Amino acid sequence: MGAQPAGLLETIDVLNLVVALRGATDAYADLYLHPAEVRMVMERGLQWNVDRLEMQWREAGPFADGWCTIVDWLPEKTVWLSVDADTYCRLEVYATLSRPYMQRLIDHFGAGWQHLHAPGVRLLPEIIRL
Repeated sequence: MGAQPAGLLETIDVLNLVVALRGATDAYADLYLHPAEVRMVMERGLQWNVDRLEMQWREAGPFADGWCTIVDWLPEKTVWLSVDADTYCRLEVYATLSRPYMQRLIDHFGAGWQHLHAPGVRLLPEIIRL
């Protein structure tokens, strides 16, 4: 049997990280009650995800002249992005809070792959700016 690819895990970044740490109700309230702390968590999460992805790429290595995520093969290193938590916010919240962090991830790695569910389609006008 030939070599099997090792897939990288998705990022848990930006607002998704805040929701994972605080729970949805508290995380969404924190956007209004504790915005500085939310940004601090997002900032630390961004660097944690950069470090974690670089380690995974180093350990997994390329496969068939490309790179594997948990579900896809891509011709170049590509950061997996998700707007799941942003789906429940106003478009302006995504545009001013989450999108800049996602852009920094793309800028760092060179490419991004956006995951979204049907309710997130309304965020597309801002997502396509990435």
